[in-house]
Order: sequence, then structure tokens, then C-alpha cells
Amino acid sequence: MCNWYSASLFCLDLANYMRDSNMMHVQAIGILQMCCHAAGDIVFRPRLLAIGIRIANNLGMPFARTGTGTGTRSLIESEVARRLWWVFVINEWLGHSSNRPYIHEADFDMLLPLPMDDDELESGHIPDELPSHHISPWLYTTTLCQIAVVFHRFNRAVQTNPSDLEIVVNRADSELTSLMDGLPAHLRDNVVKSPQTRALEAKHLWIRWQREDLKTTFLLFRAKINHHCHKTWTMSPSLCLSQRILCLQSARSVISVYESSDLSAHQRRYM
Repeated sequence: MCNWYSASLFCLDLANYMRDSNMMHVQAIGILQMCCHAAGDIVFRPRLLAIGIRIANNLGMPFARTGTGTGTRSLIESEVARRLWWVFVINEWLGHSSNRPYIHEADFDMLLPLPMDDDELESGHIPDELPSHHISPWLYTTTLCQIAVVFHRFNRAVQTNPSDLEIVVNRADSELTSLMDGLPAHLRDNVVKSPQTRALEAKHLWIRWQREDLKTTFLLFRAKINHHCHKTWTMSPSLCLSQRILCLQSARSVISVYESSDLSAHQRRYM
């Protein structure tokens, strides 16, 4: 991994990525920033993300809004731009960095990635509404995008309306709950084990780790959101009792998920 990572950065340097705005450079950065932790290059990750975001801005990626291609872009090119941009958004808004995000919602105008596979996109047909039984690995990414939007808006609201903290917390928690309730059947936590579901998981190996990762993500950010009331419940335990209970329950559930998971290490790399 480290050799591949170092070689990739070396090739980026040879391609003069700091001065040349190229879609391939953005794609490479989008992949490499996910490998920084594994390669032990944690400090470089936010800086690499910042460079990728700037190059993407120069290419006009944050405004590839339409689903049928924009300007000279084909449908595939527009979707690649959309997926890449939202990778940066997810990492900026859901990352663990204490720095202020480089991206704000007002800075871009882009639809969420289409929850469709590449072969479906290549057909050129985009249905107005996907069937409820539709299965695609991109449904997971779309859900992460929605969680990122909720959490980003929550953080902004906390900064601008600190006096309405309890209202802001309850609203964000409700939005997360709605997202969780709206998950497709194969990604829901309460999926009933049956020969059909086992066959589906055997066919699509990504379903299990996506399901567990989404559950963990929901719980973690639910705990983070409700933990903002900790000062209130510390000073007066009778206040914000529901937020305190939700925070503790979510934290315990996260521990339980990790302890009970039977996924192998390489399948839990996204958790």
C-alpha cells in the first residue's frame, strides 16, 4: 500500500497537478485521500483534499447540476463530476478534522449522485423514479451525501442560532431518523434474514458492509448531534433528558455493532 501510495503521489508530481487543472488529477486525489490513513500520511490528507477541491472548482465541477450533461459534457462525464465532487463534500462535512470545512453549501449547485450503476448510465435512460427494489452500491453514497448535508446544516445552525440549540438538535435528529427510515430494504438494519436476503448478499458482497457502515454512521452522528446539549444536562440533569438518553444509547449501540460484527477486517475498512 505505502509503495503504491508513494508512487501515485510521485506520478501526480510529474503530471504537475498543482498547476494543471485536469479531471484525471481530481480523480486521483479523490482516491488517494481515502488511502492517507492506511499509508500513515494523516497530516497530508486535508491538504490533499483542499488541492482537489480547488482543481475541481477550476474545472467548474461544483456546478454540473443537470443529469443529462452540461455544455460539452456527456451524461457519463457529468455523473463522474458529480460523484467526485460529493466525495469531497462527504469527506469535508463528515470528516473528523477540527478545521473549518473548505466547502460550504452556498458554494456549489449540484444534484446528488444518481443511484445507478455504470452500465445503467451507459444506456442513456434515466427513469423519473427508481423502483423500490432497485439495488445499487451508489445508494449508499447518496445516503452518505444526505447525512453530510444534515450534519453541515446542523453545524451552521448551531453557530448562527446558539440560543435555539435544543430546537436545532431536535430538528437534525429528526432528519437523520427520517433518512434511516427511508433506506432501501437491503440497507436497513432490521432486515430479516432469509434465503432470499442471503442470496442477495452473496451476489452483492458490498451490501453487508454498507449496511453496517450506514448503521454506525447514523448512530455516531446522532450521538454527536445530541451531545451538543451536554452543557445543559450537566448543569441541570432534568433538562435535555431525551438528548442525553439518545446520546448514550447511540454510543452503546456503536460499541455493540463493532463487537457483534462478523465481517472480516478488509470488509470493515469503511467503518
